[in-house]
Amino acid sequence: MLVLGTCLLLTPLAWPTSVPAHASSASFDAARKRVTGAVGGGAGATSTATMKFTIVARPSRDPIASTIELQSGQVYGVGMPVPVKFSAPIPDGAKADVERRLSVKSDPPQTGAWRWYGDQQVIYRPRNHWRPGTKLTVTAGSGGVPAAGSVETSRSVTATIGQRTEFKISNDTKQMKVFQNDKLVKKFPVSLGKPLTPSSSGNMVIMSREARALWVYGPNEQLDVRHAERLTGDGEYIHGAPWSVADQGQNNVSNGCTNLSPDNAQWVYDNSQIGDPVTVTGTEKRLDPSNGWTVWDMSWDDYVKK
Repeated sequence: MLVLGTCLLLTPLAWPTSVPAHASSASFDAARKRVTGAVGGGAGATSTATMKFTIVARPSRDPIASTIELQSGQVYGVGMPVPVKFSAPIPDGAKADVERRLSVKSDPPQTGAWRWYGDQQVIYRPRNHWRPGTKLTVTAGSGGVPAAGSVETSRSVTATIGQRTEFKISNDTKQMKVFQNDKLVKKFPVSLGKPLTPSSSGNMVIMSREARALWVYGPNEQLDVRHAERLTGDGEYIHGAPWSVADQGQNNVSNGCTNLSPDNAQWVYDNSQIGDPVTVTGTEKRLDPSNGWTVWDMSWDDYVKK
């Protein structure tokens, strides 16, 4: 039912147990905020349905779009969070309503929670890393929540968690250790950020993967890199760096990224997934909580504090 200039949110009070053959009559009681309809079934049988409604103001702007930063059908690492971004700020007073309409279902079931990062992003993480093979169904069913004069839209995706692969990078040894299913499988020399541009120490996850990227720093400065994995929002990566091979395992010479030889970088690229945990230790700089998907850089108890 549509009423010009308003939006009706309908909640069933009573509903027939079978699908009607046809509708025969309906009444609209604005004072009691109810709609009652009589429906006809087979052989002259009739039943009634009553619904309660709430009238809310027509949105003053376009709906706020929600984006789940997972893609249906994709496989992710065991540290993959579930970020949901919004196209406009969500007021503090509407965040609880929005959060209640967000759903992450895991098979097998695993405990998790949402945490807001500013007004336009909320992120879900499990208490512990996802179990390999977990099936995720994520729904942002926020339609009907008034927020800043708008009503949010709905999205849903399904994804799978792959094998457990973790990368541990030590500034003290200038080595990267790669673990698959908790077993050490590779060790690579690295060069991290030099003192003026140190790499961030903390618990991160791979946010994206690029076989080749052209990074432009200015009108006359650009860098063509291969086999890159993003770790932070401001652009710290693991990537191939043939120019620093002589320093890898010895000295830090990068602008904050983790440098690998071309062959080692390709191996990491071929054997990694978005959502794989990456831990960097021993550098001069601590990871900023707002710099990417930093959900694992705090304890569970701290994460669930509002």
